[in-house]
Amino acid sequence: MNPQRKPRLPVESKQDALKAGLVTRVTPIVELVLKLASIAAIGAAGCWGWYQFNLGGNNGWMVNLSMTTKVLPYKDDLRLLVVHVNSKNPRNSTIEFIQSEHDSYDLTVRKLPDVKSGKALDIDKGELIAKIDLMPSDSLSYIFLPNAEFDDMATVVLPVGSVVSLSALLAKKDYDFVRTCQEFCVRDQNFIVSQLRW
Repeated sequence: MNPQRKPRLPVESKQDALKAGLVTRVTPIVELVLKLASIAAIGAAGCWGWYQFNLGGNNGWMVNLSMTTKVLPYKDDLRLLVVHVNSKNPRNSTIEFIQSEHDSYDLTVRKLPDVKSGKALDIDKGELIAKIDLMPSDSLSYIFLPNAEFDDMATVVLPVGSVVSLSALLAKKDYDFVRTCQEFCVRDQNFIVSQLRW
């Protein structure tokens, strides 16, 4: 009795069978990799959201302050000093300054103190000329929207030849603050303001 031989598969059928076997072995691996990649993407998105709104968001704040000034004629030997305090919230979260919680936003104008040559000058010890509250009078808080810029203006009348310092201070609950300062001399000629910034 002769043993029966299995019929030979054509070459194309062998290749199809090999491909089918390879696909069956690779499919679970590909599915596992895709599931792991999805989990990693969800985890990364969660970490990013946590960073934005916890580590770097709601509790922390940052406002960039800058100041520009202009002198206009007023009367006799008096000049009108116009001060623009520019503020920018560079963050993606809203920052609110609440007056009832002792948050403040002030512009202080001081006469520079007289000191001897070669000694350090402390602008905070100068005579107070004016302290202007920049918080809105028609609201209980000042809200800095995400990535928004604001401009607050104040005016002070000064005599020609005044040498004063300007200081804008934005403070939250009396412990966290940002400040910008300028010192200048109001000159009579063409109403020029000579400025020193820091």
